[in-house]
Amino acid sequence: MKIKLNNISFFYVGFTILLIKYAMVFTCYPFNNIVGHMLVAVSIFCFIIKIINTKYSMGQLWGMGGLALLAIVVTVCSRDDEILAVAVLLMALKDTDLQIIIEIWTYVYGIIFIGTILYSLFLQENIAMYAVFRPGRGYELRYCLGFHHPNSLQGIFLKIVCGVLLLHHNWKYYVLLFAGNLFLYFITHSRAGALATAVVIFGIAIIRSIKKRKFTFKFIRNIEMISTLVITLGTIALTYLYNHYIWISLIDRFLSGRIRWANTFANWMRISLFGSPLPIISAYGERVDAGGIAFDCGVPRTLLSYGIVVFCMLIIAYLFSIYFFWKEQHIIESIIIMGCLIYATCENAFGNPLTNMGLLLGLYFVVWKNAIKEKAEIVEE
Repeated sequence: MKIKLNNISFFYVGFTILLIKYAMVFTCYPFNNIVGHMLVAVSIFCFIIKIINTKYSMGQLWGMGGLALLAIVVTVCSRDDEILAVAVLLMALKDTDLQIIIEIWTYVYGIIFIGTILYSLFLQENIAMYAVFRPGRGYELRYCLGFHHPNSLQGIFLKIVCGVLLLHHNWKYYVLLFAGNLFLYFITHSRAGALATAVVIFGIAIIRSIKKRKFTFKFIRNIEMISTLVITLGTIALTYLYNHYIWISLIDRFLSGRIRWANTFANWMRISLFGSPLPIISAYGERVDAGGIAFDCGVPRTLLSYGIVVFCMLIIAYLFSIYFFWKEQHIIESIIIMGCLIYATCENAFGNPLTNMGLLLGLYFVVWKNAIKEKAEIVEE
C-alpha cells in the first residue's frame, strides 16, 4: 500500500482514525466517550481539509450542502455524531483510491481482531460468556475472546473476509477463511455472522470460478433488489406486529429475541423524520439510567434513531448500489452488499459504512461513480 503525502492523504488519515474508533467499539476495550468524540472530531477535521482541496461541480456542492444540513439536524435530534461523521466521510470520498481504502479497512480490522484476541488470552480475561441461555436452545458456552459479545467476534471476521477477498484471488484464502468461519461459529454460535460470511465466501468463489466474463442474469439482480426491500421493510413490519401474530414469535426465536427487543424499544420511541435519542432499556423492558440491553437489530434501530429521511435514503442507496453493481459488472461487490445486509438484520450495521463494507462500496460507486477512473485491481498471488 503506497500513499503519497498530499491533500488526499488527510482523507486516509481521517478514515484510519475513524475505523479504529468504530472497530474498538466491538471489543471489551473501547475508547471512553471523551476520547471517542475527540477521534471523530479529528477525523472530520482531516476530511474537511480534503474537501477544501477537492474540486466539485456546482451540483455536487448543492448536494453536499443539503447532506451537511441533514446530518447536522439528525445529529442534534439523535444526539449521536455517527451520521455527521459518515456524511463528511461521504463528501470527502471523491478522487480517493478504492484500493487503498480497502487495504486500510483490512489492515485495521485485521490488526484489531488479532490484537484483541491475543490481549484477551494473555490477560486471561473476557474470554467467554459462560452458560448463556438462548431461547429454544438452552444454555450454551460462547467464546468472545476479548470482544464484548461473541457476535462481535464473528462480525469482525466478516469485515476482514470482505476486505481480503476484494484484494486477493487465490484459492488458499477461500479455504483458510472458510475454515476460520467454521471454527468461529463453533466457539461463538453466532448464526447471522457465520451465515453472512459463508454467503460472501461461497458467492465470490462461485463468481470467480465461472469463466464467463459478462453476467447478464438480470433476474438475480432483481432478486437481490427485492430481497433488500423484503429484509428492510419486513424487519420493520415484524417489529411493530410482534404482539399481534404468534408466528412472529417463531421467527423471533430463530433470531434470538431480537424482534422482541426491537419491539420493546419501538414501544418507548416514536418514528420521526430526523430521529431521536435511544433510551436505555432494562432486561425487564423498563427505562433505566444505565446498564440497559443492546439494541442489536440494525434496521429498526436505524429507523428509530436516525429517522425516516435517513432510513429511506439508505434503502435507496442499497437498491441503486445493487443495480449499479450489476450494470457495471461489479458482481463481487453485489455479493458483499447482500452478505452485509443479511448481517445487518441482526446486528447494528445497517447504516454505517465504517462497519459495513457493502454499504461503503455502494456509496463509493454510486455517489462518485463519475469520478472513478478505474476499478480496484485484484491482486493475483
